[in-house]
Amino acid sequence: VGSLEYSTDLFNPSSARRMVEHFTTLIDSIESEPRTPISQLRILTREEEHRMVHEWNATRAPFRDDARVEQLVAEQAAQSPDAVALICGQDEVTYEVLWREAIQVANYLRRCGVGSGSRVGIFMGRSRRILSALLGTWAAGGVYVPLDYESPAERIRFMVEDADVAAVLTEERLADRLPAGKRRVVCLDAEASAISREPGKAPCVLAAPEDAAYILYTSGSTGKPKGVVVSHRSVVNYLTWVNSVLFASPPHLLPATTKITFDASLKQLFAPLLRGEPVWLIPEEVVADLGELARAIGQHGDFALNCVPGLWSALLDTFTTGEFESSGRLKRLLIGGEELNAELLERTFAHFPHLEVWNLYGPTEATANATAQRLRPGEAISIGRPVANSAARVLDTSGQLVPVGVVGKLHIGGVCVANGYWNRPELTAERFVPDRFAERPAGRLY
Repeated sequence: VGSLEYSTDLFNPSSARRMVEHFTTLIDSIESEPRTPISQLRILTREEEHRMVHEWNATRAPFRDDARVEQLVAEQAAQSPDAVALICGQDEVTYEVLWREAIQVANYLRRCGVGSGSRVGIFMGRSRRILSALLGTWAAGGVYVPLDYESPAERIRFMVEDADVAAVLTEERLADRLPAGKRRVVCLDAEASAISREPGKAPCVLAAPEDAAYILYTSGSTGKPKGVVVSHRSVVNYLTWVNSVLFASPPHLLPATTKITFDASLKQLFAPLLRGEPVWLIPEEVVADLGELARAIGQHGDFALNCVPGLWSALLDTFTTGEFESSGRLKRLLIGGEELNAELLERTFAHFPHLEVWNLYGPTEATANATAQRLRPGEAISIGRPVANSAARVLDTSGQLVPVGVVGKLHIGGVCVANGYWNRPELTAERFVPDRFAERPAGRLY
């Protein structure tokens, strides 16, 4: 016989009841498994474990798990060749033209020695050629490695050499910023005439969905930058979730303001193409000027916006002046990349009481976003629940599930988990661990 006495200032009755259940479960575990190490003994009830492992991670959703993004774009081009695929300043590019240009880039890359699995650096600004460069790299069987031309020369050199890129796609104005080397440098503008003579038939490439789609390098703030390898299957799953959840209803227009060195660019550049809608590229000089950006983003009607809290806070200050009519056309806000604080959320709803706001969370190792939460006025901020075909588990240092209210480390599983780190097998083994709770035997947790 026993009893639990607790302070009602600190605990509610349900929490105290759970503690009793955990204690009795622990006693049962000790009795039935006396030789098991303490760290491995059961503390959660069967019902709790089932709820955490299965009910809270019931995220299964259909997606084209046998496809790659460029294949899906090719299907859109075949279905709606005359539809607008890209808006960039005054330029509009149709799906037919975009796909033809991408295939010509792919064939040109093959002629330059790029084969299946070859890494291709993308050293470009947000020009109309950026999409054909990315899609062309995939169509050639390559893996794109985004390079920021504003980064220090040493970081660019490290990524180019570490990824062992076979070629770099760039523009003539940026080519002299690339480190010297034997790799092929292709200036898409200067070599446009030669590229345009390439055949419009896609090369035969035998890349599998589990093969690498891109290698995105982390900031290196905790040491040497790491190249995160993300598969085509992960990207297709993610974009399918973006379109079915975040863009389940209008508006669908999303200005692309993020550099390709950040994985937020996936939803801005590729999700519209899988819907058969246009990608709207905002030039760098416009993004760099808050006033110009505020004027530009509402010029095509109702729109959604995806940005980090810092940029949104600055834009919100700009919108509250009442100078920009575009603010009234903002209907959906997708916040990610940094922690969202309550004060900014309150300001947001004060100015946009009917705005649809999503808080998106996820490391590069989990293909952009691993969890998401629709935020509403008066509710607490949360990173939400796992996205489609993904899982989120809070574990202790022994890899055991922790009870509700107990601090642990977040582990992310499912289709969204990256293949690992490029050429870092020891670190990959350390950070990408087996998921003993997964339905599939090969499941991993980051």
